[in-house]
Amino acid sequence: MPGFDCRGLLLLVALMCAAAPVRADYKQDYARGTKAAQAENWSEVEARMREALKGSAQPLARTRLYGQVFMPYAPQYYLGLAAYRQDNCSEALRWFNDPAAAEVIAGNSEFRGIADEARQTCKARLAEAKPAAKPNPAPVAIPAKPVATVPEAKPRPPAQTAPKPTPVPSQPAVTAQVSAPTLPAALQSLLDDYLAGRFSEAARADANSYSGNTRFHALLLRAAARHALSELQAAEGAAQRSAAEADIRIAKTLTPGKSPDAAFYSPRFRKLFAETR
Repeated sequence: MPGFDCRGLLLLVALMCAAAPVRADYKQDYARGTKAAQAENWSEVEARMREALKGSAQPLARTRLYGQVFMPYAPQYYLGLAAYRQDNCSEALRWFNDPAAAEVIAGNSEFRGIADEARQTCKARLAEAKPAAKPNPAPVAIPAKPVATVPEAKPRPPAQTAPKPTPVPSQPAVTAQVSAPTLPAALQSLLDDYLAGRFSEAARADANSYSGNTRFHALLLRAAARHALSELQAAEGAAQRSAAEADIRIAKTLTPGKSPDAAFYSPRFRKLFAETR
């Protein structure tokens, strides 16, 4: 078309493609962070939730992580929980009182209960940690006129120390329980292995023990694990990629026209799925 500069359009398309992995990957970080919270691996929770925040800092009362699995999205809550369980009260209060997450935390009974407990306990701990204020010395009276004789100095009353605050007993710690999707036990185990990065275990799963839609999802998870191994293990890359393609072909025959969830699976795996015939 005369006068039309396509360079700007090409640049826009490139930027959109570059941003796609971030939008897809942050939900995986969030899902793995919630699994780490169940295992009380607080350093892992903190690392995963900070990565999730880079993808999206907007808390949601309900969002789809993958497939038909919906959960609250609140990385700020889990960062506060990780700090609280590691006795970092100032950081815990910072995240639990984050204005952006206030509505989601208040609207979820589980989140609200843990956050209220942390606020009460941490405020008491921080109050105890503050040094007691020193009393001001009593003022010395200065006579208005000089006198011939100097009166004998009266002993100054001993300084009184401020009474110590009565310690507030801390409430027993309550372990956060994160709701998990209702899935067959074997498929739940496969999902856990994939989210935790145990790709070798996920790649060995027996997808033939399932039927219908459950088998389709098992094949997708196994194919995604094998695809990940093909990129991580150079020596076995070709074999793992071939195995992933075989799983994809079977999945396509089970449910023609269905594709991997863009919010859960990486763009590279979805590209492999689309190109496999």
